[in-house]
Amino acid sequence: MVIPQSPLPYALLVRVCGVVLIGLLIAYTPHIQTEPLVGSIAFPSSLASVPSLRVYYCGQKIATDTFGSTIRFTVNKESDNERMYVLVTTKIRPVSARLGMGDHLINTIDHLRVPNGQTYKFYALVRDKRVDGSSRWRVERKLTLNESRCIPDDTLIVLWRPDCIAKLEDDSTQIFPRLVCKDDTVTRFGSEQLLHEFATEMWMEAINSDFFHAKRAKEKVRLAGNRVLRVVA
Repeated sequence: MVIPQSPLPYALLVRVCGVVLIGLLIAYTPHIQTEPLVGSIAFPSSLASVPSLRVYYCGQKIATDTFGSTIRFTVNKESDNERMYVLVTTKIRPVSARLGMGDHLINTIDHLRVPNGQTYKFYALVRDKRVDGSSRWRVERKLTLNESRCIPDDTLIVLWRPDCIAKLEDDSTQIFPRLVCKDDTVTRFGSEQLLHEFATEMWMEAINSDFFHAKRAKEKVRLAGNRVLRVVA
């Protein structure tokens, strides 16, 4: 009996089957819904200019924009999660993963932590859902990190002096709370010039943290009524 030859070469047939299989996997992979959350850091209005701060979320460097005395930024939050955290500190450190049962370190970041002796402010946020289907994030409580000072994955990290933060307050005009700096922030540094010098030093030190956070496309945030307009450059 003669077996008819396939009209497609074997190698090409394997490639076609592979492409079809990948397409089926993509089609049946559940899509993770995300929502853009606009966060803000309010500085005293007496400042002539607002310092540049580093903000991180879920392994990404978050682009920021300045609106008067307020820094604003946008993070994409998985809409299924009902809880997240906000951390303000001046330093974070990566902890490498350990391979197997021994203490052999591999070149993979397992988690981030706040160094021992480093001050911080740490808040838990929960989502309040409304009858009309909308939701708003509110501050549940101020927390203390566990003994290992491990930072939870779903944490918004702001590199700044925690003693300059007065509170993380619910904002009736936004769905996400805002960080408010103390009125005597400049006094705590001695002068506005020293404040900006400290911010510059923080920015340079943050380069170490940038190595394990992906760069995100620059986003311009514009507010139009209750809508958030984002333009990716």
